[in-house]
Amino acid sequence: MGRDGSSRVDGIDAGVLLPLVRQALGMETVGMGEWTTEALGGAGGQVIRLFRGSATDGRRKIAWSLVLKRLRVSESAADPSAQAYWRREADVHESGVLSCLEGGLRAAPCLAIHDFGDEVWLWMPEVQDDEPERWSLARLGLAARQLGQFNAQLPERRAESIWAGIPRQWLRAWHEDAVRPGYAAYQGCILEPGAGTVFEAETAEEVERIWRAADELLDRLELLPQCFCHFDAFRRNLFAVGDTTVAIDWAFAGLGAYGEDLASLVFATIGLDGIESRDLDGFREIAFAEYMTGLREAGWRGDDTATRFAFLAHGCARFSVYIASIVLQASLDEDERAFLVDVTGVELAGWQAAMEFFHSNHAELWELQSSL
Repeated sequence: MGRDGSSRVDGIDAGVLLPLVRQALGMETVGMGEWTTEALGGAGGQVIRLFRGSATDGRRKIAWSLVLKRLRVSESAADPSAQAYWRREADVHESGVLSCLEGGLRAAPCLAIHDFGDEVWLWMPEVQDDEPERWSLARLGLAARQLGQFNAQLPERRAESIWAGIPRQWLRAWHEDAVRPGYAAYQGCILEPGAGTVFEAETAEEVERIWRAADELLDRLELLPQCFCHFDAFRRNLFAVGDTTVAIDWAFAGLGAYGEDLASLVFATIGLDGIESRDLDGFREIAFAEYMTGLREAGWRGDDTATRFAFLAHGCARFSVYIASIVLQASLDEDERAFLVDVTGVELAGWQAAMEFFHSNHAELWELQSSL
């Protein structure tokens, strides 16, 4: 077998695909027609492939498409408490917690899980998005409302009763694995020639302040009431299917404070150019208002101020220093800049605008922190 397990994938035949196709179509008597496969990419030890073809039902041909997500063993993510634990997405689906979801936010169904020890395969039907690449503010608001409903459905005790091994302290693990190295790289660049022209002095001060405050922010978040969170529910992981929002990529799932899940929807959607720059502040407020509506609709009766704090604290602690480091490195090095654009599809100017938005939330965060 190749180093990437390619021969195992090359061995996928009609015997493997037919039961999955029948399950996806809800038709137990169809036969297999022809099919093709193509790579869709992947990151962090994940490899994603798309299979498309036709099934036969008498003389009729029925189109089908399946996504294979391969999760591969990684020594750096072997600990189940790691923020990027290699097998977590399979654990989420096997736990049954996603089958408990009601309302407008649903998980893309997992048709089968094939465990080979050194890698796990997740088979899912391809999800088709009804909306254009950039959703309207109204559609993003609907997703925020449904995200609030989702969080309220699975408070800590209920989530734990379904998934005994549900992860905790995901943001703390992310801080150690991503933000801390990012800050070290930032410090290594900040004294280089030209670095002083990348940020305003006030922005550089805020980078340092949020870094110094990180442990206290994380401590406060972990003391707040917790619920089941996706932690990566931003535009590229969400699909509009009628009035339903279908979420994929549950690899970061775990417990977090009410409000934390909204940070990904707002901050990551903005960072990855999922909304027009003129709508940034409006999106934040619409999303928060809709999220709070969704929480209340699902029976939540918690503290609004604490939820606002959790939303901003997660967003700032997760993204402010991390993105500042990325912007600084890309501003000083053409190879870093080209790599950033190639991986994310977002030009440096877009990242700079996102970084300024992230830091614009700090003043309110400090006020909320002092009021709790």
